[in-house]
Amino acid sequence: MPPTDNIMEKLVSLAKRRGFVFQSSEIYGGLGSVWDYGPLGVELKKNIKERWWRSMVHEREDIEGLDAAILMHPKVWEASGHVAGFTDPLVDCKHCKNRFRADDPRIKGTPGEPTAQCPVCGSKGTLTAPRMFNLMFKTFMGPVEEVAAVVYLRPETAQGIYVNYLNVLQSARQKIPFGIAQIGKAFRNEITPGNFIFRTREFEQMEMQFFVKPGTDLEWFEFWREERISTSFRLAGRNSRASTTARTSTCRDTRNSRVRNSSTWIPPRTNASYPTSWRRRRAPIARPSW
Repeated sequence: MPPTDNIMEKLVSLAKRRGFVFQSSEIYGGLGSVWDYGPLGVELKKNIKERWWRSMVHEREDIEGLDAAILMHPKVWEASGHVAGFTDPLVDCKHCKNRFRADDPRIKGTPGEPTAQCPVCGSKGTLTAPRMFNLMFKTFMGPVEEVAAVVYLRPETAQGIYVNYLNVLQSARQKIPFGIAQIGKAFRNEITPGNFIFRTREFEQMEMQFFVKPGTDLEWFEFWREERISTSFRLAGRNSRASTTARTSTCRDTRNSRVRNSSTWIPPRTNASYPTSWRRRRAPIARPSW
């Protein structure tokens, strides 16, 4: 079996030749773990995002879309625990100047002790003791670089959904249970990024947060697990899993009988069984045809 590194190198080379992915700033030596998408790559990304958005937002009445800003108030990240807890233990090699996670399985021994061996240069006793390293990119807003002007590039899109929860709830006339979906950029200052586009410092997330009544979370978890697996198979042009397809007709019959009652609204086009706790009255919202 060929080494994994050789396979990855061939994959990167093929992606570049075919116009899918290029190394960012390649003419200046490149920037580590940052990639540009070429003519075919950007079209592939666009198709994936459109399919996801259509199945998650346009084909459902219980999910609303959102596009939150990348820059947010620093107190958002303090409240979520990212400032204090979004960290990884970091060790440095004094000899070869490489950095590693303290739990890197390639490290032999305990970092900071004389017996610890660097996985790159093989030197012993050159690894520093672990120190915490925050994974958020920090920058400054305004002309003065001071503590009061510190802002962060968001490491995830979920916080933008949480802080806009009440705005979406009121403006879209939704009631629990409902969801908020978003597609957007996120940034993480990873210690050991790599493995092509599978672990990068700048990436795009497609995320949906679904809000439910306390005590119904497990029911909704099972529903969404089956729903997203079924959707993934459908987008791939394959039949869904046997466990999902076996109950499609039953779910469809049940759903149609519920729709006949105009006072009870059920979102359309799904193969999964809705939790029995979900019943609500709500006037449907007119959505644009696109």
